[in-house]
Amino acid sequence: ASVAIFLPSALLMMVLGGLHQRVGQSSWVKAAYQGIRPCIVGLVLSAALLLARSSHADAVALVIFLAALLATVRFKLDTIYVVPVAGLIGFIGYGILAAG
Repeated sequence: ASVAIFLPSALLMMVLGGLHQRVGQSSWVKAAYQGIRPCIVGLVLSAALLLARSSHADAVALVIFLAALLATVRFKLDTIYVVPVAGLIGFIGYGILAAG
């Protein structure tokens, strides 16, 4: 089941990645990216607002969010490091709350 879920998207990314390397410097492609970028930002913000309204935010979640935001925006840390650390902090934070 895992292969069926991840293989199509992995293959698509490999094909599109190779294609992007060949045509990515084209002025037409750059112009298209500039037009698409605001749409992508809007979609991401819309999804974030939808998730925020349906979540049960508390102090631990707010601290993790603010720390992750600060780490990525201010200190330019790569998300590959921020996400696991945020998960670990959540695991520890909620573990302490459950024990106390």
